[in-house]
Amino acid sequence: MSIKHDFPFYGDSDKTELTYSIQEYKYDDRYNRMTSTISIAYCQHLDEYDMEPMKYGVAQFIIIEPLYSLEGKFEGRLTPVYAMVLKPYRRFGVATTMYNLAESITGFKVENDSALQSKDARAFWLNRGGDE
Repeated sequence: MSIKHDFPFYGDSDKTELTYSIQEYKYDDRYNRMTSTISIAYCQHLDEYDMEPMKYGVAQFIIIEPLYSLEGKFEGRLTPVYAMVLKPYRRFGVATTMYNLAESITGFKVENDSALQSKDARAFWLNRGGDE
């Protein structure tokens, strides 16, 4: 995980986890190929406080299935649908951790292809070494 050491956890930091689910394939006209989605949440269990889990952040990506290219390579990609981190927990590595998990599970890189981004999103992409 890439959560920063000074992250302000609520309670015991050992009770955090990344959870994900992948929704089934469907044909998507926008991409002219099969897609599925992966949803990720970064949560902390608060059972000892008799509370529901705290969701620090959630993200969803479209997994665009690979096609065989003219160069003989399979091309697939991840496109972010949304990423949301609760304001007090931004800039601590939550979004980076969720993006890294999506890339690790699918084997594809997340593409920064949105023209509409918040100030926080632009800072996130600059920190990842990508374009604005």
